[in-house]
Amino acid sequence: MAQIGRLTAVGISAEASGSRGDAVAPAFWIPRTDFSFADSIEYAVDESSLGRIEARSGGKIINQFSEGSLSGHAYSQSFGILLMGLLGSVSKDNPSGEDAVFEHTFIIANTNTHTSLTVATVGETENRDYPLTMVNNLELNLVLDDYISYSADFVGQKGQSSLVSGADVSYLSTEHEFAPQHVAIKFADTIAELSGVDAVDIQTLNLSFAANVDPYRVLGDVTPKEIYNHQFSITGDMDLIFDSATYRDYVTNGDTKACEIVIVNSDEDIGNAEHPEIKITLSDVQFEDWTPALGNDDLVTQTLSLGANYDLGEVGAGNQGLVEIILTNIYSSNYDGT
Repeated sequence: MAQIGRLTAVGISAEASGSRGDAVAPAFWIPRTDFSFADSIEYAVDESSLGRIEARSGGKIINQFSEGSLSGHAYSQSFGILLMGLLGSVSKDNPSGEDAVFEHTFIIANTNTHTSLTVATVGETENRDYPLTMVNNLELNLVLDDYISYSADFVGQKGQSSLVSGADVSYLSTEHEFAPQHVAIKFADTIAELSGVDAVDIQTLNLSFAANVDPYRVLGDVTPKEIYNHQFSITGDMDLIFDSATYRDYVTNGDTKACEIVIVNSDEDIGNAEHPEIKITLSDVQFEDWTPALGNDDLVTQTLSLGANYDLGEVGAGNQGLVEIILTNIYSSNYDGT
């Protein structure tokens, strides 16, 4: 039966740490704007000469895995499952005075086996699970003319028949989105000083989190034995009006700053006095490149490239030296599959 892409539902759940690669039913069905996920096949081609001019005489599958991408708005609850796969470590607590609101704090697990996910697809034609799926890269986009959004790339085991069907698909009615007016961005010399400075007037900010995952293959099988994350990096860029030389001088002087990105949907109330929130703290941001835009009839703006450093001086400040992301919502379970 023919179908449009909207009819394919996408679900994701974390796999238990002791059962990597064992498919599990989705904890979240993900509202999405774009999605692509499929098996990837690699062949060894037999090009042996058989006394004829034909170039090939056969082929054999030597590698099977899956890969894909997912884009959508950063919703207040389901976005956390992507952060779980990306960073690999989470803790949960209640804000002061709240019993039904939870702060989920994500930091980088210092291992090469970050949390694996099962990605499930349910459609008119077939239902598939992709176990041992790892988040390879996640980009977070804060722009003026759209919701706060992300795009994520994945690598996983080859697909298999799904544990779920259309009857299992259920989206959360208590999800909340975030818009440009909900964003405040600060820079200070240290994390401790961020609370005492004003937000900066920024037009766009894009962050890219790279886990650099790679399938580990061994003789005797055509599917990866494992999929490991390697070195972790955070880069980005931002645009703002050029009304002072402050940020250019950060580049030319080699200055670094702590950064706080707070995204609070103050239009929605949760619990007694809380709001859905994403809070990202970067310990040490390097301003690596500065480019002005000097169009004749346009306001002069500036674009800066950013790179996040691991800062030993901030270890123990809550973000373990590089990044901490706190997701505040009403999701009472654990994102890590426990």
